[in-house]
Amino acid sequence: MALAHDLDRVGAEIPAVAQKRETVTTSATIIAASLGKSCQDLRLGQSIQLSEPKYPSEAKSSRIGGTIEITAEIDENGNVLRVEKISGNKVLQGVAMMAAMRSKFSATLCDKVKTRVLAAMTYTFLPTALMESYSTAARIEDFADVKSDAPFYAVILDLTENQHLAYGYADGNFHAESMLTRGDFAHFLRLTLDLLAGKAKFAGKNLSAAKIFSGFNPQKIKSVESIKGLKDKEPYFESIKILLQNYDIALIDADLEFRGRNAMTENEVIDLWTSIFGEDALPVNFKKTENFERSFSRGDFALFLQESLGVLTYKLLP
Repeated sequence: MALAHDLDRVGAEIPAVAQKRETVTTSATIIAASLGKSCQDLRLGQSIQLSEPKYPSEAKSSRIGGTIEITAEIDENGNVLRVEKISGNKVLQGVAMMAAMRSKFSATLCDKVKTRVLAAMTYTFLPTALMESYSTAARIEDFADVKSDAPFYAVILDLTENQHLAYGYADGNFHAESMLTRGDFAHFLRLTLDLLAGKAKFAGKNLSAAKIFSGFNPQKIKSVESIKGLKDKEPYFESIKILLQNYDIALIDADLEFRGRNAMTENEVIDLWTSIFGEDALPVNFKKTENFERSFSRGDFALFLQESLGVLTYKLLP
């Protein structure tokens, strides 16, 4: 079996985490051996100790979250020698790097000889969700945390003042760095479909007939009463109801639960968006990755939505 950069991976998937408080999920896999030769018998090591980073107080108070991805060199005995590459929010990088250095792996064997390898390590920081209620904004100034020099400013400005799709949490802030929850996604999706329906009506078209979207209701449920764990006090309840009644879309698990406070991964967003709007509505800069735990922030989704709207709106032109 060839050893050189074949990206063989081992590791366990991390389940979705409900955001009742700040949490950090971790994963690590051996990705490639750093040898310039092939192995007839390659046995990749596995993570045997993953240290969980402490959630930084600054990130907690600002509700900053995101995925930190680290590439680290592992020595012959499974100890972390150094971090070679790191990406993600700089506020979270320091604690993630310290946790990575404390990690431990079983040895990787190349023809029964211990060897140095590279490991991919992922730390996903999930801040507490502010979901008591949603707040709408007519102007970008209505979001106190979206200044002209803030990340995603131009995108949020467009979605707020031109598309009228942006909304914040109970505190009136947008929280671009907070993780996109299932409830958030459902509310964004409902607002998007309502916007497209209005544009279709103005253009003298029917949204369904124009094949702008497809229903997504694998379990073929008929009413919100069939959805487990969905309470009418949740801020996304009305959107879930409208998605089902007006668009035949039910964003539920196989067990008929919605789990609106769970954070969504990038791959989950891409899969659902593609199922509903088709592959051509998928923004070119967003592709599924092998990192199934890669989180998706509200800012990420704002960019995703803005780019997708260009395609969806074009389809409604006369």
